[in-house]
Amino acid sequence: MIQLAQSEKTVLFTTMRMSIYFVVLTLVSVGIWKIADIFGGEAFGENGIIENTQCVFLMIAGFIFALSAWKNKANRIAMLGLSALCMLGICREQDAWFDANLPILSWRVGYIFPALVGIYGLCHFKNFKKQTLDLLKTPACSLMFSAMVMIIPFAQCIGHRPLIKAVIGNDDSGIVFAIRRMIEESGELLGYLMIVLAAIELLLNLHKRKDA
Repeated sequence: MIQLAQSEKTVLFTTMRMSIYFVVLTLVSVGIWKIADIFGGEAFGENGIIENTQCVFLMIAGFIFALSAWKNKANRIAMLGLSALCMLGICREQDAWFDANLPILSWRVGYIFPALVGIYGLCHFKNFKKQTLDLLKTPACSLMFSAMVMIIPFAQCIGHRPLIKAVIGNDDSGIVFAIRRMIEESGELLGYLMIVLAAIELLLNLHKRKDA
């Protein structure tokens, strides 16, 4: 039987988890295709199935981060901060509802969540600094970085209407808008799923540290 050192076991288990995450992301990508087959372009519309799923992913991630904060006092501020950012993301994805029910401020009211955690973090700056540095050392941080690349540079910039219009041409049939919305919403969906996976990875990492 092959004997592995502790560091080798850590690398092996991390690789296995990342492989599982890759499979999950691939399955969800195929799922987007199948959803489009069933619902067509409406799946990517305002309050469509894709946008609502995005909110569900953010809710799950926010809950896991909050659970991590509750279970691990040593990392509480950083976990609350991540949970607050998920709450902000939910408000942003529900911008149509906020536009209709909360004029002027609209979805920007969601900034109150990271603002409150930011004030709490400044009041405990030494702990906040240490927890942030600890977070940056984890594999979950790499997942979250990849998620932000998917959500902003890819979904927002590559999905930008003028770019697609410059490649395809005039928008006589509305195809430019449909493609832009598909790229943006699909990219955001995968990005938010990666945040869920990062939240799970952090929860496992913190649990392992607690047991160590």
